[in-house]
Amino acid sequence: LSSVPVRDQTDRFNILMAVLNERLGRNAAAQTYWTRDGEASASYFIDLARFFFERADLKNAEVSLQRALENADSPSSLYNANYEMALLEMYGLNHPEASLEYFRNAESQLALVSQASVDVQGLHLGYAHALVNSHHSWEAIPEAQLAIESDPRSPVAYDLLGRAYLDTGNLPQARDAYARSIELYTQANMPVSGYTYWGLGQTY
Repeated sequence: LSSVPVRDQTDRFNILMAVLNERLGRNAAAQTYWTRDGEASASYFIDLARFFFERADLKNAEVSLQRALENADSPSSLYNANYEMALLEMYGLNHPEASLEYFRNAESQLALVSQASVDVQGLHLGYAHALVNSHHSWEAIPEAQLAIESDPRSPVAYDLLGRAYLDTGNLPQARDAYARSIELYTQANMPVSGYTYWGLGQTY
């Protein structure tokens, strides 16, 4: 999850009091703390999720994002709640198959939100990664290509594209994608994964 702090000390107090009351079985009391300025908003629950994620409390992060989805009432809040849930399922909970629905929902909101306010490349990269890891590599190819359109110098995007092509038996395309990935990793002084070299080797 992207690292954005909860708003202030009042938020932190409310979070801790809500969790404490829920663990003591005082659900009615807890509910009064699951708000910001008296309102339960998607943005507040997303902040709660980030708070929990930074403390490796993935269960409460997931619960908070479920509440964010329930309270999302605009394209922007729907995008953010689905994107954050997709990232949590994919990278926090290691559930690539479960993340697909949320990546798909987030992508469906892209045309309705300001492109400058969202991580378009991150969405396509994450979605492509989840598709490859869920054995949907044919679908991962256009997602990786969209990530490359967003940033033509992204070695990770070419790496994912190479893997998707390799999985689908498109060896010449996989070879070109892996070679470009290695070239960009090297130019950026980034380490090249052994899996990337292994993938390239499988194309010959």
